[in-house]
Amino acid sequence: MQKGRPGKNRNIKPGVKAEITVKQQWALLLIILAITFIVFSPALKDGFTNWDDNLYVTDNTLIKSISFDNLRKFGDNVAGNFHPLTMISLALNYYFHKLDPFYYHLTNILFHLLNTVLVFFLVKKISRKNIFITFFTTLFFAIHPMHVESVAWVSERKDVLYSFFFLAGLLLYYLYIEKRKGLLLLAVFLLFVLSDLSKSAAVVFPVLLLLIDYYEGRKLNTKVLLEKLPFLLIAVWIGIIAIHTQSQSNAIGDFKYYSLLERIRIAAYGLITYIIKFVVPFRLSSFHPYPKGGFPAYYNLSLIAVLALIVYFIYKGRKQKWLLFGFGFYLITVALVLQFLTVGNAVIAERYTYLPYIGLGVIYFEFCSRILHKLASSNTKYLVWALLSIQIISFVGVSYARTRVWKNSETLWTDVLKKYPDTSGAYTNRGHYYRTNHDYQKAIENYNKAIELDKHNYLAFHNRGKAYFDLGKYDEALNDMNEAIRLKPDFAETYSNRGSIFAIRKDYTAAIKDFDKAIQLDPKNANAYANRSLAYFYSGKNEKALEDADAFLRINPNDPDMLNVRGLCYNKLDKNQEALADFNRSIMLNPKQGVFYQNRSFLYSKMGDKQNALKDILHAQQLGVKVDDNYLSGLRN
Repeated sequence: MQKGRPGKNRNIKPGVKAEITVKQQWALLLIILAITFIVFSPALKDGFTNWDDNLYVTDNTLIKSISFDNLRKFGDNVAGNFHPLTMISLALNYYFHKLDPFYYHLTNILFHLLNTVLVFFLVKKISRKNIFITFFTTLFFAIHPMHVESVAWVSERKDVLYSFFFLAGLLLYYLYIEKRKGLLLLAVFLLFVLSDLSKSAAVVFPVLLLLIDYYEGRKLNTKVLLEKLPFLLIAVWIGIIAIHTQSQSNAIGDFKYYSLLERIRIAAYGLITYIIKFVVPFRLSSFHPYPKGGFPAYYNLSLIAVLALIVYFIYKGRKQKWLLFGFGFYLITVALVLQFLTVGNAVIAERYTYLPYIGLGVIYFEFCSRILHKLASSNTKYLVWALLSIQIISFVGVSYARTRVWKNSETLWTDVLKKYPDTSGAYTNRGHYYRTNHDYQKAIENYNKAIELDKHNYLAFHNRGKAYFDLGKYDEALNDMNEAIRLKPDFAETYSNRGSIFAIRKDYTAAIKDFDKAIQLDPKNANAYANRSLAYFYSGKNEKALEDADAFLRINPNDPDMLNVRGLCYNKLDKNQEALADFNRSIMLNPKQGVFYQNRSFLYSKMGDKQNALKDILHAQQLGVKVDDNYLSGLRN
């Protein structure tokens, strides 16, 4: 065997290492895949949630207009992230299946199954073909309850997608080490770029390549380091873009909120908690808020535990590379999400363990393998097997149940509130679910509770104001919008909604002032353009109404309601052919909206085409529009 190739200086004992055929290995892999599909199959009946799914899919105009012309727009800031390839994948889902959640969930599950295959062959390389370690590490990756969030949450497409390219790149790098062909390294680089374009967490990839070099006995000389230079340059570039994008969306917290020592304690807590939950996944939740009223004592204990672990792995790893490799894999892949640089408002997140648990799996099952090897002639080995079996069976049951939590926003946030009943944001989001389903009483009850828990929750005030607006309680709605603006004066959507309250009261001057402010704060705020267009229209400023209708339709070109409004503007400006084209398109997009036929009927009548005018107004009447008898008689005479 040549120097530096896989197998040299392995420093690894065989443990439980049964020799099996290739067919038997594939059979084991198929068993894992079958179990995994069954575990995640309830997700196929899940819908979308109001936690980012609206930003990524249901309300995202970007994915609804995929074309070569707007391809560059997929690199825009979406929910505070840069992940153009992820957005393209969601756009393809929409292109073929519109907003049918089944196919979005199916795609996530299929990528998870593909990742499971890649993990199997990667761990097989890492473990020197130890089928025990390979099988169980892969099974844990596939069914672990901490991984449900990455698979069952539509918005986490970025997780399963970036991991696919990431794992394929690592596996191909092993082939490169064996063959030493430049084309293989180029392929690894391309996979790394694709992974980066799916999720910026992939920037740690070149560090893992160096870890593999160390593990496989390659000398870290100038040539080996220069191999990684293109990877490093891309990683730095993507990292800068990601930080800039998250900063624009206020996704990165300000350092003033936590001291350096507090951030170190937070990171230590996350590092240890993820390790504990690898073995015993307790208190699972889609949201884990920061502790209120200071950090409990166990945060300090976590820091001590981290220091002890680092000393242990460095000391033991000198003679047992697999130990240092496994911990290194875990540490490298989890380092960026340990909340040292605060991203979001959760202290830990289960989705962050998707790749890191591969490293822990290698360590965990290497230890299990060695224990079983030592107990080979003892009946105690049956106890070890029994405990392992109980662990796997419980994982299957818990993961199967957790996929149902993602059924809709109500089940999702109710589950969070069971674990963290004082979470104001969870009440806000559950209230949003009830409001969108027209259960206004429950919505307002949830918003009230959210505000009771956090008087500074501007979103709860804003959403409660929307609920009051829907109920026609405009005074209450206005009070809530005013309070929301006081708490967060740079939130564009609140100005847009307050402007709508003024507009409904026919105070178009105040309404337009608020819409102006909303557009100033967010030039891409489609709702503000739509609302201002209507305010201009009803105040007789048809040219300005037309400009705003155009601005809205540049953002969302297939909105039938706004096409109808623009048609009305054209009609007022005596641009009959343009008006007719917009009315035709609005009817094509939504043929069940009676008012569209009514407006086209008025246009036909204006153009002297009574036959089509009569046909349209009768159809509008069939769809529930109340028709003026005098207008109808005039068309028939």
